[in-house]
Amino acid sequence: MNRALAVKQAIQAISLYVNGGKGSGNFGHAGRPGRRGGSGTGGSDPSVSSKLGFAFNKLTEAQNKADDLYEQEFEWAVQMTVVEKARQALNQTFRSEFLKRGLDMSKVTRDQLEWAEGNGPRDTKTGQYYSEPDLQKHKNSPEHKLHRQLTQDTLRASGIKELTLYRGTRKGEPEARGYTSFTTSKAVAGTFGHNIVTKKVKLKDIVSHHQVQWNSTYASEQEVVVDLH
Repeated sequence: MNRALAVKQAIQAISLYVNGGKGSGNFGHAGRPGRRGGSGTGGSDPSVSSKLGFAFNKLTEAQNKADDLYEQEFEWAVQMTVVEKARQALNQTFRSEFLKRGLDMSKVTRDQLEWAEGNGPRDTKTGQYYSEPDLQKHKNSPEHKLHRQLTQDTLRASGIKELTLYRGTRKGEPEARGYTSFTTSKAVAGTFGHNIVTKKVKLKDIVSHHQVQWNSTYASEQEVVVDLH
């Protein structure tokens, strides 16, 4: 791809993101870009769910294109511009929903960052943490409940009903209970343990997703936090 064509495609991609595509979020319903979707069924206003789902789809589409262009520096940078625009829009919608309710989103992002740095050992019999991480400890606070709801609404609006996730475990490691980290990448899971657990997780059990307003210094882990009850 030559430079002029890459610039043209970048402008078209950003324009599509800003203005929307045919059928994207029609009639206030949660749709996928370019498709007519079913009604949003999450806790948010349908128009909010639609906005979140649209931004998430643009983010993931652009990220996939960027991943295919990693050896073509300029074209990769073009796609990452689209990724960042979509990420900013998604994050702004989260912030707006928190502000509407007078809630402080930093309470969630602080707990996310602590979680990403490590959660500590678990009891070998119960699978629960010896010292409960703040992300789980504060799960019933208004801030965390809203964040979880918006995360699930985002995924639901993009057509996701469940996720296939992976977790690498070591010999003798107890079966986890409560909030637990998985990853969307089987290769990443393998770096945490040779025994790779594959699990299909329903949307209702998703706590946080690495592409949906997630605060971590380890983006490459592609982390998804789930509630194993």
